[in-house]
Amino acid sequence: MNAISITPATRTNVHDAAALVGRILLALIFITSGFGKITGFEGTVGYIARLLGGRCGAEDGPADQLLEERLDHRRDADGVRVRSRALQPRQIMTATLEKTALRGVEHVAPSQLAPVGTFTVRRALPFRERHSVGPWVFLDHFGPFRVKPGEDGVGAHPHAGIETVTYLLSGRNEHRDSAGHTGIVAAGGAQWMTAGGGIVHSERPLAENDDELTMHGVQLWTSLPRTLKLMPPRYQRIDAAAIPDIATKGVRTRVIAGELGDAKGPASTLMPTFLWHARIDAGATFEAAVAPGFEAAVYVIAGDALVGPETHVSTGELAVLSGPEGDLRVRNAGEASLDVLVLGGAPAEGPLVFHGPFVMNSVDQVRAAEIAYRTGRMGHLDDERQSSR
Repeated sequence: MNAISITPATRTNVHDAAALVGRILLALIFITSGFGKITGFEGTVGYIARLLGGRCGAEDGPADQLLEERLDHRRDADGVRVRSRALQPRQIMTATLEKTALRGVEHVAPSQLAPVGTFTVRRALPFRERHSVGPWVFLDHFGPFRVKPGEDGVGAHPHAGIETVTYLLSGRNEHRDSAGHTGIVAAGGAQWMTAGGGIVHSERPLAENDDELTMHGVQLWTSLPRTLKLMPPRYQRIDAAAIPDIATKGVRTRVIAGELGDAKGPASTLMPTFLWHARIDAGATFEAAVAPGFEAAVYVIAGDALVGPETHVSTGELAVLSGPEGDLRVRNAGEASLDVLVLGGAPAEGPLVFHGPFVMNSVDQVRAAEIAYRTGRMGHLDDERQSSR
C-alpha cells in the first residue's frame, strides 16, 4: 500500500473542512431546537451566514467585526501584530512590531493667488477638500520679491482664535502688536504670535542691506484648542540661531517646532504640532517618523518632489498625506535643490468657523470677536495704516 503524504497545507484544508461541517451542524441544531427566535427561510440563511463568518447585510455591526476578521483569509497575514483598533481594508499585518508603513498622498492642492497688504501671495491652505492639517489652518507663501521699506507690508489688522507664524527664508521683518510686543527677525527666523481672544498686529519689511530687500517666506496659522480660544495674547521672537539644523546625507532640516529625532524646535506650542524646513539635494531623500494619529502635509517651496511612494508634487503645491499612521518620505525628483516645508500634528479641535482673520469654534464666538475689534477691546496700533487681511 502506498503511503499517503500529509503536508501542512493538507492538514490546514482538512482542519478547515472539519470546522466548516461542525459549524453547519451546530447551526442546524440551534435552529431545530427553537432557540434564537429565527423565523423564515431568509432568517435561517442569514443566521447560518453570520455564524459562518460571512456578511449578510446592513445589520452586521461592530459586534460582528471580531468574528469576521478571524475568518477573513484574504488578508495578508505572515504573523501577528498587536493593534489598538480594527484593521482597515487591505491593511497588511506584519510580524515586526516596529515596522511602519509609508504614508501615501490623499490630496495634492495647488496654491491660489491672493492679495495680502501690498503683496500677492500663493495660498495653499485651506482648500476645498481640507480646511486643516493637524492644527494648521492657513498657509501663505510670499515672494521672493523686492520690497520698498516704508511702503510695503501688512498694516494693522486683527486676529482671534489662532496663532500666526511668519517664517522668513530671506529678508528682514518687524512685528508690532496691540499687546505691546515688538520683534525683528532676519532670514531663518520666525515671528510666532498667539492671538487668543483677540489682538491687532502689523508686519513690515525692515531691510538693513541690499540682500534683505528680497523678501521670501511663509505665513501659517494654527487653530487654538477650544479651551484656549480666548486666552490672553502672547508673542515669541525666534532667531535663526535658535532653530536646530540637522544635517544628514544630502538633506539639511531645520526644526522650528515639534521634535525630529533628538532635535526639539524652540517654539513653545499649545497643541501637539510640528513644523520642519528641509532642503534636499538632487537625488537625496528626506524620511521621518510621524506620530500615530498625527496629520501631516508637505508644501513645496521650490523644486520637484516625489512624496510618499511616488506622488509628484511641484512648486506651490501642498501634498496632504493619508492615513492615521506611517512614516513620511520626500525624494528630490529634480536636478536642482528641493525646498519643502513639512507641517502637521494632532487634528484641529472643531468645529472650525472661518471668518476673515478669525478662526473660532462657533458663529457666536466670531461675532463676539468682531464686536471686540470694532469697539477697541483688542487694542490699537494708531500709527499704522489698516489692512484688509
